Amino acid sequence: MGVTILCAGTRGDVEPFAALAREACRRGHLVRLAVSSTSGADLRGLDAVSLRVDYRAFVAEQGVSPLAALRALRTTVRP
Repeated sequence: MGVTILCAGTRGDVEPFAALAREACRRGHLVRLAVSSTSGADLRGLDAVSLRVDYRAFVAEQGVSPLAALRALRTTVRP
């Protein structure tokens, strides 16, 4: 079976999905992992592609306000 895993975030968000992707590959599945370009995760041996999103900048822009987070989602994630 072929599957694509989308995972936006930093290393702590991405590493569990990288482990899942590795295990699925070990079991014979075709797996592509799409991650933010600044995740910092160890993706060696995986078919990994970039979501072309700087997640650190996204988090820095949104701050702690829920309203600011919604605005950032509309301008960053939607496109």
